[in-house]
Amino acid sequence: MNQFKSLTRLFRSRQVDQLQSEVVTLQAELALVKQQMRQCQTRLDRQSAGVEEVIEHIAEAVGQREADGIGSYIRQRMQGLL
Repeated sequence: MNQFKSLTRLFRSRQVDQLQSEVVTLQAELALVKQQMRQCQTRLDRQSAGVEEVIEHIAEAVGQREADGIGSYIRQRMQGLL
């Protein structure tokens, strides 16, 4: 919110150069945040795939019905962590 007020003040006072500089800085910060979000999503996808693989191994070991129940529990717990 402070950044918005700062940008608004710069706009109203017609400090175009400073305003453009702030916009460029915010665009760079946004690009960094987007990159970090993609990295987090990639890690999450890998972890989810790993969990599904574990559930498949459980199914092989204990049978499908038990594995379905365990898998459902694990998925619910994972969703609670997000």
